[in-house]
Amino acid sequence: MAAEPDGGTPALTKVRDFLISTCGSVLKAWLAYFDVDLDYRVSKIEFADGMRNLGYTAGELHKLFAEIDADGSGEIVLDELDEEQAMLWNTFRSWAVQNFVSVEDMMLSLTEDESTTNLSTKDLECVSQEGFCKRLPELNWKAGQEELLFSVLDFDGDGLLRPSCFRWLGIELKRLQRKRAAKASAVKKKPSGLQQSALEQELHEFKEDLRRRFGGGNLTRAWRLSLSDTSVLPRTRFLKACAKMGYAKKGKDLWKMMDKTGSGFASVDEIDPRTAQVVAHFKKFLDERFEDYHAAFEELDLDGTRKIRLRQFQQGLQKLGFPFHTQAATLFAVLDLDCNHVIDEDDLHFLEKWSPLPFLTATPNLNAKDGVKKLLLHRYHRPVKVWRQLLDRDGSNRCNWHEFLFACKACGFHGDIPGAWRALDADLIGYITLKELDEDSYNTLMEFRTWALDEFGSAKGAFTVFDRDGSNTLTFQEFRAACKIYGYEGHAKGLFSALDVTAEGTLSLKEVAFLDDWREDPEAVKKARNAIAGYLLSPISQRSEGARRGGLVAGFQNVKEMQRKLLDMERAKEAAMQWHSPVAKPMELVDLCRRHPY
Repeated sequence: MAAEPDGGTPALTKVRDFLISTCGSVLKAWLAYFDVDLDYRVSKIEFADGMRNLGYTAGELHKLFAEIDADGSGEIVLDELDEEQAMLWNTFRSWAVQNFVSVEDMMLSLTEDESTTNLSTKDLECVSQEGFCKRLPELNWKAGQEELLFSVLDFDGDGLLRPSCFRWLGIELKRLQRKRAAKASAVKKKPSGLQQSALEQELHEFKEDLRRRFGGGNLTRAWRLSLSDTSVLPRTRFLKACAKMGYAKKGKDLWKMMDKTGSGFASVDEIDPRTAQVVAHFKKFLDERFEDYHAAFEELDLDGTRKIRLRQFQQGLQKLGFPFHTQAATLFAVLDLDCNHVIDEDDLHFLEKWSPLPFLTATPNLNAKDGVKKLLLHRYHRPVKVWRQLLDRDGSNRCNWHEFLFACKACGFHGDIPGAWRALDADLIGYITLKELDEDSYNTLMEFRTWALDEFGSAKGAFTVFDRDGSNTLTFQEFRAACKIYGYEGHAKGLFSALDVTAEGTLSLKEVAFLDDWREDPEAVKKARNAIAGYLLSPISQRSEGARRGGLVAGFQNVKEMQRKLLDMERAKEAAMQWHSPVAKPMELVDLCRRHPY
């Protein structure tokens, strides 16, 4: 008999004590009397019925339920009654799904007589407690607690497990089939975010090719030589230049990545912002200090030869006090268009044709940034709503300068917009993400997106599986239960709130599927995977003293290890299923993973 962990409200302690005294454990009571349909959530009525069926007569059931239902959702989950046993049960059912293909398969594996070949349910042998506790470790169950698990599954209380005791496994296997079907469907059509990431990689390769072929390592000089000697380039000229350089087939896709606002023009300022910043400051410096570019050249031509070499250029900038004089080599490469290692007066006149974007010479203004964020949140109330409806209208999780400028004007902000942008885009990469607006919401959504792509192939696939009745809507209760069922251990309430931008209390497909449009960010994905793993590996509960008295934490380090191995096992199976080599019997690979998971 398991003791209840310390902690929790008086109502929670009272309910735990009652369930343990009547059923031996909270988990057994949960499965036998509350969650009888195995949907991992219990309503107020189901809770009251279960307590009455167990003989609870003290009354005040609705009050007890309200105190346990801390988030006020109108439903409770096993974690709210006993987090430790919930983790044990989640690990056990995951292990069973990964290791057995049916209830019959599990019964046969648990039966010591391996000569049994009849797969008819009615002919299968029963499993005794001794056999169950002996066979589980032999079948690579590493988390212990075999006696507790047997008592939980022994619904008849006669010391024998029959196929009916494993009804939950059949349901879990059907859920696994739905998940794999969703993932297989997603594989056929990559989420648009992955497609955009592929295009982004093509743009990166295009820029590197330009840098190598035309710029001598400097992208802005390559732009001037191969595309346009001005800072702005129209679409038609870009496509013609692409055709000449061997990019005729990819030209239109590359243009979509360069002209994100659909204006018909692209700017070198956004293609190479760090170099553009140096050039913009140089132009501003000369415009403020000299009457014209002739006077500026005269000042920089220290030896009067009308030809300025790099070393002389560096000395001249330092003498004049140019703030970016340490980047003189970068600036020199931009101005030295014909790559003859000297600058003449005509090279400076390039600056006359260039109108840099205002943020390039702006000073980061934290007050302006805070002012913009405050105004946006006042108008839209929720950070994700601001992001989706105003800043990131194409759903890419990228907002560039032009989109930010539009948003500021739309909400009536009249402060230092360039300074606010520079404070947000601190590393000058040319765009911001939701992270700069609300890091908590960004991390929450990125973790769920990463998990959904790993498990279902897409966020859309996850929603489709979660939406069991096909209503195209999910309540919080349905969403939270589905997260529990399919193994997402993040903060479901915070996640639901972030997704529910309209605050209607339900989610539609489009309120979840937009995550598929987000561009891939390898560092963010890596961080999200670490966070997800952290949920699985975090200490189960702070109620360790009472748990130790009941032996509940014994072996829970093994539970953590089991979860790690189960994740590896699932990935191995999926890899085997997706092999395209001429394997005669691919299911043998799956069976191999099942028999030798670690």
